[in-house]
Amino acid sequence: MVRLLGLLFIILLGFNSCKTKQNLVLTEAKSNTSSKREINKEYQLKSGVKYTLTSLGDGPKVHSGDEVYFHYLGKLSTGKVFDNSRERYQPIGIKIGSGLIIKGLEQALLEMYKGDKAIITIPPNLAYGNKDLEVIPPNSTLVFELELVEVKPYKPYTYQAIQGDTLRTNSGLRYIVLKAGNGNPILPKQKAMVNYAGFLWDGTKFDSSYDTGIPYHFTVGTGEVIQAWDEILPLMNKTEKVRIIVPPHLGYGDKGSPPEIPPHSRLIFDIELLEISN
Repeated sequence: MVRLLGLLFIILLGFNSCKTKQNLVLTEAKSNTSSKREINKEYQLKSGVKYTLTSLGDGPKVHSGDEVYFHYLGKLSTGKVFDNSRERYQPIGIKIGSGLIIKGLEQALLEMYKGDKAIITIPPNLAYGNKDLEVIPPNSTLVFELELVEVKPYKPYTYQAIQGDTLRTNSGLRYIVLKAGNGNPILPKQKAMVNYAGFLWDGTKFDSSYDTGIPYHFTVGTGEVIQAWDEILPLMNKTEKVRIIVPPHLGYGDKGSPPEIPPHSRLIFDIELLEISN
């Protein structure tokens, strides 16, 4: 997803550095709550997570796979603040079930509705356990003051035929700009964080970070990805989204990438450049 700055990474578990299939199925935490929701009443999940609703929203409930956006103030049980999303002037967004946030926070979000405000208390075993994160000591109970500002139901990313000016590079790579960027261009040896979806020539999807909720990150121009990606990224600005048409010699060549990608495959990728870092 996707966006993520500063100490936000304190509550993120980190991005995968390789393309793996992710399971979006998440068992919703069971609670001892009734169907009637009450303000200023403390609820406790069987896992040990506690939450108190301070304001009730009237939007949809969160479910596994949904994309949610929220503001939060993160504190230790002593009251010491370790992070505040409002200092970055925008909520963070994650996909429920992607594993990008600590388990206790994800469990609490599954009990909430769009517009809810809550105080959430998370025991160490559902936060960072005995890890020492400096600003968060080992075995810390965490408290989040959270406002759920948006819930977007999960929809799988699908191939859509488009019209637009097709540009071509000297290597034979073709691309169409789907959305113009408004940030800086990326330079060789910088790290890129992207969302992407990959399709065979007939539109069959073989991989998608949009579906897993886990953006992919790599160093541009170092051969960590197929040649077509290394070629297109330096032509993009931050927030730009493109569709690339990849001939076999710029993709997986004569061998393909079994079982998803046959030999000599011409491929299509939709790629969105989310973040750039050194």
